[in-house]
This record gives sequence, C-alpha cells and structure tokens, in this order.
Amino acid sequence: MAYYQVKPNQTLHEIVAEAAPQFGVTQVKEHEKNAGLFKLRNEYVLRTGDLVWLPEEEPQRKSFRLTAGKSYHFRVVGLMRPLKLRLRFPDGGPAANEEYELELDGTVYKGSTDAEGSIDIQVPITATNGLLKIDQFAQAILIGGLEPLTTIKGVQGRLANLGYMPGPVDGVVGRMTIAAIVAFQRSKGLEADGIVGPKTRAALKEEYGV
Repeated sequence: MAYYQVKPNQTLHEIVAEAAPQFGVTQVKEHEKNAGLFKLRNEYVLRTGDLVWLPEEEPQRKSFRLTAGKSYHFRVVGLMRPLKLRLRFPDGGPAANEEYELELDGTVYKGSTDAEGSIDIQVPITATNGLLKIDQFAQAILIGGLEPLTTIKGVQGRLANLGYMPGPVDGVVGRMTIAAIVAFQRSKGLEADGIVGPKTRAALKEEYGV
C-alpha cells in the first residue's frame, strides 16, 4: 500500500476500516513508518492532510484447530470506537447524573452521565451524526476526529464538545469563538482575554483530555 492522506474529521479507526480493513488499528499505529506521526498525534486526533502509512505486508492471521464432529460458534463483532462527551449546562455547571438520550444514525442510546457530567460509550465506527437530548436541552453532534489543539479548529471542536458554544468549527476566530474562549478562561480562573495562549491551551488540554 502507500501513504493515506487524512480527510477532515477522520480518526485512525475510520481510515483503517475504509482503506485497510485487513489490519488492526494497533498494527497500523505501531508500524515503524508511522512512528514520527504518532509522536505528535494519537488515533483520535489527526490533522487534515496528515499522511498515514498503510502496511504493504500481509497481516498475521489467527488459526484455530477444530475437531471433526463438534459444533462451534463464532461471533463477528462490528468495528466500534469510543465516544466521550463532557456535558455542561448553560450556567457552566456539569450536567451530573442526568439521564440522556443519544440518537446516532437511527440507533438510540440511553443512559446517565457520571458525577462530572461525562458520557463514555462505544458506538459503531460508521456513526457520524447524532442528536443528544438531556433535560430540556438538545444538541446536534458530529462524531469524528478532532484537529490538533494547535489549530483553531482543534480549539473550537474541544470548546464545542465541552459545551461552550464557539459557533461553527470552521477555523475562523469570530465573535462566538472569542466569547467561548473567554467563558472557558473565566471558568479556569485565567486572564479572560479571548486569546488561546500557552496557559489556556494547557488548561483546555487538561479539561478535555487530548
């Protein structure tokens, strides 16, 4: 195979499922030709235009020894990926221990947030668009990879998923994005200047996790 150019909002899981389904995500990530890339990225955070090497060699396959005359049952599990969300109410407080309903491409998931207002579930790798309902609020969500935190889209995507409403994730620092940055800075006791400097970036990474 060859290098694959990352498309907007793609994760490594999606790339492998689309272009190299015979391999596992770990096999591709740990390939020596991807070592440099994954020192800067992870499988969930790739930048549009990044190049991922897809191996040329045949993947190792597992073999099973079966006994004639016996019956065996095998289960094929579809590709899944984690979906993690942290929810806040408009006043900034976490939506803790709240029942939610999440519809993804026609499938409905129900559950409760944890004490920090987080949702952590497994969803099909093909799921892309959803609608999250909690209390009297509803929010459309786009599932996919985040841009790195060094980009404006990366900042906007994290602010949006944390509930700060920066407007479209378009790489443009408009009024809504500045207002969301200021709100986040105030919540962390930082200087509320609307500029994503080292302290704000570090706080956003700590809050979001990546």
